[in-house]
Amino acid sequence: MEYKEIIPAHIRTWLYGIITAAIPLLSAYGIISEQVAPLWVALGAALLGTTTAFAYRPTRTPKEVE
Repeated sequence: MEYKEIIPAHIRTWLYGIITAAIPLLSAYGIISEQVAPLWVALGAALLGTTTAFAYRPTRTPKEVE
């Protein structure tokens, strides 16, 4: 069985950078408030971290690896 990445590492790295840069910009321009900006950053990190962990968890049994 061939292992394929759902989201390649360079794309995940790009997404982390975009999220952590976009939220402060949105806050600076008054699109979102300063009070909720950290919550949006946390949400983005949680979604990316959770989906990455879910997508790349080992699902093969030891028998399939042999």
